[in-house]
Amino acid sequence: MTGNSEGRVVLVTGASSGFGRETAALLAERGWRVYGTSRRPSGCEESRFDLLELDVTSERSVTDCVGELLEREGRVDALVNNAGVVMGGALEETSDDEALALLQVNLLGPARVARAVLPAMRSAGRGRIVNVGSLASMVGLPFQAWYSASKAGLALFSEGLRQEVRAQGVWVSLVEPGDFATEISDHRLSVDKRLDVYAAARERAVAVMAADERSGPAPVVVARMVARALSDRRPRHCYRVGREVPWLTAAMALLPARFTEAAVRRLYRVDG
Repeated sequence: MTGNSEGRVVLVTGASSGFGRETAALLAERGWRVYGTSRRPSGCEESRFDLLELDVTSERSVTDCVGELLEREGRVDALVNNAGVVMGGALEETSDDEALALLQVNLLGPARVARAVLPAMRSAGRGRIVNVGSLASMVGLPFQAWYSASKAGLALFSEGLRQEVRAQGVWVSLVEPGDFATEISDHRLSVDKRLDVYAAARERAVAVMAADERSGPAPVVVARMVARALSDRRPRHCYRVGREVPWLTAAMALLPARFTEAAVRRLYRVDG
């Protein structure tokens, strides 16, 4: 899937804002036939690409969305699994239902959509799937442990799927961004249970996370990396992007775990 992308059909989930919107717009600009998705497309004003209704937590919604795309186009050349959520809260404060709600979007959602598009890709003998993960997969973040777990799961899911479908002509890649200036801070899920013992550390950590996100680079940088993963002749398993990449990868490779954990605690002011 190299060279001219004119007429290629791509489905981009979570395209009403952030990475998804920038990715869908960039791919449309480069000649792709783009279908973005949103849970409420009627509330979105978007003229650069088509928007379909999709709730990645619903098998029926996924089936209907992919079915509509195939009815319109008869093919799907690429999928960008971008839809995701973040949640702030200590593990002890987080219920099973709250954790499952996060996993339904960040891990099970991409699996549902990939499962829905794979028959068409296998039939065509080619396809690309790009899953948008996070650098949070590399280290367990305090008060975002479930988010880190979901993105670590997505990374390994992507690696396993890549090996399963490569012989069918389908390439799977992972794009892992750091902190970027998207609207994600405004939609961070919070837990219902709040324990006083965690309150001060949680508020400090989440404040640092939100400040880093709001001051990050423009999300179009991530869109360009997704486009690269879709166009590289032999796409890599993982593309990491963000200002944190150099020091984080060096720390993970060279430093003992206790030093990395201490650095994370300092960064997020967990100890005050």
